[in-house]
Amino acid sequence: PNGNILAVGIGLIARFTPKGFLDTTFHGTGYKKITPLGNYNQIKSANDGNYLIIDGASGGKIEKIDGDGNYVSSFNTFNQTLSYVDIDVDLAGNIYLLKAVNFSYGIIRLLPNGILDTTYGTNGEINLGTTYRYSKIIINDLNEIFLGGRQQISTTNRRIVVSKLNSSGVLDTNFGSGGHFTYQGGQYVGDYTHIDVLSNGSVVGFSSGSLCNGANCFGLILYKLTHNGTLDTSFFNGGIGVIPVQSSSNPSKIFAPLLYDSKHII
Repeated sequence: PNGNILAVGIGLIARFTPKGFLDTTFHGTGYKKITPLGNYNQIKSANDGNYLIIDGASGGKIEKIDGDGNYVSSFNTFNQTLSYVDIDVDLAGNIYLLKAVNFSYGIIRLLPNGILDTTYGTNGEINLGTTYRYSKIIINDLNEIFLGGRQQISTTNRRIVVSKLNSSGVLDTNFGSGGHFTYQGGQYVGDYTHIDVLSNGSVVGFSSGSLCNGANCFGLILYKLTHNGTLDTSFFNGGIGVIPVQSSSNPSKIFAPLLYDSKHII
């Protein structure tokens, strides 16, 4: 809230001032080492003034810290030998973990205190299967779940996919085709994607790769879907197009303000 920036990395938590300098009031150096060493690759607001940090690549550990980098004792560290792709938190503080094991995906829900919510899905987990390779999860204010990723038909045919589930984790068949939007044009998308859900239920997304062959085909792929999971043809180039920058770009964040119109995306 005061504009300071928290970051995590391999074995450390760091804090920066709003101007981007290390905040030396934070543990005297601006950073705090974490032991045992973990590959902390994400940090997320827990919606209670604290922050969730994820050791997603070397042990599957979820912990909670305060703004000073101290562990929150009331939170039960969730520790499974899994790879966590992404995380989001609903308004009540429940935690949704997008996991991947050998390209089989699922959603695990934890209570705000870190305990597995066994009332959710089957013993706390929704199985998403292997058809789509998801890399982003978004929970909206209605606790609906949006997933962004790709469908890998072959090594050279990788298509954009956005899926929607209701608050119980069941596919919303009113969205796209049976709960999924898949782009049918010729394309090759990268491993990274980012989506955001606007207040009217529409979805804005980025990926990287190509939509065609020739000039201006490679770069950041930008698209927008209506609330029912179809391309919004009033947006950009018929709902989807390429911003011709470096084709290996990996988009990591999109911010879509509530006061949104089709000309302003940050």
